Amino acid sequence: MEKITRIGAVRFLIAAYLIVSTLEIAGEYFYNEPLIWATKPFMNPLLAIMYWLSSKKANFVFILALTFSWVANLFFIDRNLDSILAGAYVFIGYRVLTIYVVLRLIRFPGWFPVVLGSLPFVFIYLYVINVSFAEIGDGLYMFIMQGLFISFLGGLAVGNYILRSDTAATLLLMSTMLFAFTQFLFVVRLYYLNLSTFQALAMALFASGQFILCRFVLAAERDESDRIKLSVG
Repeated sequence: MEKITRIGAVRFLIAAYLIVSTLEIAGEYFYNEPLIWATKPFMNPLLAIMYWLSSKKANFVFILALTFSWVANLFFIDRNLDSILAGAYVFIGYRVLTIYVVLRLIRFPGWFPVVLGSLPFVFIYLYVINVSFAEIGDGLYMFIMQGLFISFLGGLAVGNYILRSDTAATLLLMSTMLFAFTQFLFVVRLYYLNLSTFQALAMALFASGQFILCRFVLAAERDESDRIKLSVG
């Protein structure tokens, strides 16, 4: 009975996350600030509770990572440059914690696959930095750090997928690709074309990426639990 109740609660939270995310994306597109404030602050808490109820043994570091992402997104609501840069620095904490969680959940594929897998991400970031150098200004170091972390995460995701093409590896690769493209759109929107379409698309990709990342953590935890049971048995 308790399991059925928990499954129902998780399904409700997934539906709530989808609805809230959709409304938030609409708020970004139309730049309806009251709608953004009414939805964006609830996205990460919904995801965190959903993960907590779905996991047999919740990873507190992952919940902390979602907390960093939540704080960063609160800064991003205010679209002035200082607030965006402050949020971006907080978001680095999210990246670091996410990498830590991933490293704990997967088998390290080795430096050669990681470096090789990170090259496409590195080239994209080098290109963006090259064409945006003058416009980025004081945000250059922050953007370089973001690029290094997402490139390393991308290398881990690609290397892990080559090593083990299972459900968890696929989910990790999908989420990383979405995060990388989100970062690219962030720079384009911030320094070149401040179009509401780009902001809404970036938010849609990020919301999807976070949800898929959460599914990866749950899938990897289940795989780890199954391996422990097999070794004990």
